[in-house]
Amino acid sequence: MCKTLWRLSFVFLIGLLAGWVPARAQSPAAQADSTKKAKRPEPAPFVFKPTLGLGVGMFSYYGDLYERNLVNPQVSRIGYELSLSQPLTPWLRLGFYTLFGKLGANERLITRNLNFESQIRVGGVHFEYNFGHFIKPNKMIHPWVNVGFESFEFLTKTDLFDAQGRRYHYWSDGSIRNLDQSDPNSGNAIFLQRDYVYETDVRELNLDGFGKYPERSFAVPVGAGFLMHLDEKWDARLGVTFHFTRTDFIDGVTPQSASPRTGNARNDNYVMTAFSLRYNLTGPAEKLDEDGNDAFSDVDYYALDNSDYDGDGVIDLKDSCEGTPPGVAVNEKGCPLDNDADYTADFRDKEPESARGVITDENGITLTDSLILRRYQMYMDSTGMFAVTEVVRSGSQYKPVLAEKKVYQVMLGNYSSGVPNELLVKFLSITDIASNQQPDSSTTYTAGKYNDVLSAEKRRRAMVQQGYTDAKVVYRKPDGSFQVVDNVFVNYQQTTKPGDSLNVVQNPVTNPVTNPVTNPVTNPVTNPSMPIDSMEMNEIDPVTGQLVFRVQLGAFKQPLSPGVFSDVPDLVVIRTSDGLYKYMTGSFATFEQAAAHKAQMLVKGYKGAFIAAYKDGQRVPLTQAGATVVKSNTPSQPENLSENTAPSAEMKQLVTFKVQLGVFRNEPPADVKEKLSTLSGVETSTTPNGLVRYTIGRTASYEQIIALRNELKAKGFDDAFVIAFFQEQLIPVSEALELQK
Repeated sequence: MCKTLWRLSFVFLIGLLAGWVPARAQSPAAQADSTKKAKRPEPAPFVFKPTLGLGVGMFSYYGDLYERNLVNPQVSRIGYELSLSQPLTPWLRLGFYTLFGKLGANERLITRNLNFESQIRVGGVHFEYNFGHFIKPNKMIHPWVNVGFESFEFLTKTDLFDAQGRRYHYWSDGSIRNLDQSDPNSGNAIFLQRDYVYETDVRELNLDGFGKYPERSFAVPVGAGFLMHLDEKWDARLGVTFHFTRTDFIDGVTPQSASPRTGNARNDNYVMTAFSLRYNLTGPAEKLDEDGNDAFSDVDYYALDNSDYDGDGVIDLKDSCEGTPPGVAVNEKGCPLDNDADYTADFRDKEPESARGVITDENGITLTDSLILRRYQMYMDSTGMFAVTEVVRSGSQYKPVLAEKKVYQVMLGNYSSGVPNELLVKFLSITDIASNQQPDSSTTYTAGKYNDVLSAEKRRRAMVQQGYTDAKVVYRKPDGSFQVVDNVFVNYQQTTKPGDSLNVVQNPVTNPVTNPVTNPVTNPVTNPSMPIDSMEMNEIDPVTGQLVFRVQLGAFKQPLSPGVFSDVPDLVVIRTSDGLYKYMTGSFATFEQAAAHKAQMLVKGYKGAFIAAYKDGQRVPLTQAGATVVKSNTPSQPENLSENTAPSAEMKQLVTFKVQLGVFRNEPPADVKEKLSTLSGVETSTTPNGLVRYTIGRTASYEQIIALRNELKAKGFDDAFVIAFFQEQLIPVSEALELQK
């Protein structure tokens, strides 16, 4: 059998090498004819692309021990693999490898009890075929087969003695003792336990008279498995390789061994099942097209080497400043000229003749001491009073350009959960309270909007005096969060007194060329010499003492989408301590104004809207706030002053459900259009991104719309699903159900 496997492996190897030959033999006439038709392409040059592999697996023994001569894979020994391979063709790879690990077996039969463990070290070469003739190279998974030749050595030992040097004797009852079962003193034998330490060299025992035979041989490995491409650098490989050896001494048992140690007539073989990772040492693999050919075979690399992307006369390989604008003069390195050596290219230098050695800005303008100090103040500033973005030249003058002014507010608090009821009514007593959703899903409550920080600070101090001790001056950043204004009014109260002025601008901008102070920049909003106590307070609303009317639209257990109340002005959203989200609109000083606003809300469909009044941080009845009681035959109900008001039933009327049949950019496909024509009542609408939505049905009942959807699915509209609207604004179905509770 072994000789047959050797022959099959040899034939397989010859077949692989034969397939490597690029062309088969032809008759002279056929060769001449093919030469006329097409010129044979030049063979691709050989490129060394080594791949390093490292793997781990299990060595399984196949030899003279055991009834089936094969060790159970569950008790196989661990083995390791190190390989280096090189592709010869897209489908054939040459590999060199080394294996090391252990083989072993522990036989317990009625007739004999043998065991061994052998250190295995292998070095070999093989050819691996990846079925590239049938499978495209760009596939993720490839099967493979291989065959090769290897040399290996083994050191076989057996476990005959325990740690105290007592030999094992196996009795017919399955026990191990220190005396043979036939020994006259066997009655005094003691039980032993194997320590599985293989301490005895099988050759030195010379049990069969073979002497010190060589513990090395040759083998033919034949394997198969799968290769998975992880990326351009890494591959994962899984396979099984059977190693046909030329020796029968690995387990120390041969057909010539004395009975009962006699073995079979086959050589000792072994199997390795391994998983390995391969790493391409040369870089990414070549790019292949869909047909498995080099995707860059038609690239003109000579043209790429001499390309000049920016057209400045310096090729890209030597261009240190790629992307120079057209028409700009450059030096030998391709960089724009800088005649005054101020590190600003001449084509964008606004002061092309700067003095040598001076410090300039990004526009090449000389920075005097005053401008440097000014830039430092701009960098350290957090109030916006020094919001100068650049200095531009206008004729012979240099003027600062002010950045967009910040809008300052007074932050009263930030809450990730509900606002306590006693604080909620205080917030609603503030005429210009605003709720702001933050990126972290918390809510920040602010009051007022001011163009200068001094007015905001005045308002903050007034709020602190009324009990809002955590009030802070803030401005809103582009991401929606708030930035607290710090270190602007440090020791404000301690260092000022009536009649003092606050000098906002300490270092005005001076002319960078003529140097004299010509146009100092002052606070654009507040006169810097104005006494603090004489500042106008006309835009600062009092915190208390003023009656505030608001119109409440509803309170819900879950927050609603912004689109639900897109037609509502001055919306304030406050979450109560009981977990309800209150939606209120407007802030009015008189009941008549609030009533007019409520009427507008009723016209828009908010049937459950009602007016609430607040004063001095308390909710007050409308009868005490100037509302007139009109007598009617209907018994009047006392006003509910609770801030945890549940949503009114009228909100349900604003919710409608429809079944969406499809959304299309143009006309629906012909088959879909034909199916739609079988339905009556199909409506179309345009989505915000310009698509056409097809719907059917319109009802406030969720049960009815579900029944309609199921009916449509039975008719073949498998993609039909329910959508919801509030005031004709598309909202999630879950929010629609919440509004109907």
